[in-house]
Amino acid sequence: MDVVDLQSVTIPQRDDPGLAYLAERCESCRPIGMFKSAEDKFLLCYNEFGVYVDKSGSPNIAAGIIEWEGTADSVAVHAPYIVLFNSSFIEVRRLETGHPVQIIRGHDIRCIWDGRNVISSVSLKPDESLNKVGHVHAVMGPPDSVVGGPSSATVHQVVELLPSFLFGL
Repeated sequence: MDVVDLQSVTIPQRDDPGLAYLAERCESCRPIGMFKSAEDKFLLCYNEFGVYVDKSGSPNIAAGIIEWEGTADSVAVHAPYIVLFNSSFIEVRRLETGHPVQIIRGHDIRCIWDGRNVISSVSLKPDESLNKVGHVHAVMGPPDSVVGGPSSATVHQVVELLPSFLFGL
């Protein structure tokens, strides 16, 4: 998307009467994120679905609407993946295609850091450098198997989501 002037626009473009269904869906859902998925393609994420648009905001009808497995509370991107969070599971999908990759089930799940704004690099060895990737962090409540009375300690699991290609899997 090129910012030429500072006028607000509605995306996805809803001028085409054939897109009335999409316009209605967008109005009835909550926008939660917008991510560049290719050179000229963006993924608009709403709490119930995602839709690809080009750089002018026109929907990619061929790609269709991506229906999430549940209603997302938040979203993060960790290329090549998009990660959706709701209170009972984390949904991982391919950013470029929207295809599902993994569902991580849990209780009381929340994204606590979406990895944005990481621009530094770290050095692994004197001759080796790795760009620091913004990792995604989440917290979830204890599994059902943890039992305790009112005086027991509160248990939470903090997880860091990393793409498997970092480990050669």
